[in-house]
Amino acid sequence: MIMSKETSLELIKESFDIIIQVLEIMKSNPEEGLLRQPYLNLPPLTNSALNNNSRVLEIMIQMLHHLPGHTAQIIYIAKMRKGQLEWKYN
Repeated sequence: MIMSKETSLELIKESFDIIIQVLEIMKSNPEEGLLRQPYLNLPPLTNSALNNNSRVLEIMIQMLHHLPGHTAQIIYIAKMRKGQLEWKYN
């Protein structure tokens, strides 16, 4: 998939806007916000550690577990593109 820098940045901005909206809801009513089940009325999720009964708190914890893997992928690809990868065998 090829995507322009502008499109990537727009998708990132939209993603963070959603996160900020959820945080604003939780700020106004933390107990209800964290225990809400936002995906109850949607089709079942597939290939996910979460399901439609997952609460916002569980979703946020899963996101935090998932983030380092993508960060590592970005660093790996950046190093690969700059020619800075070195294979070290012990």
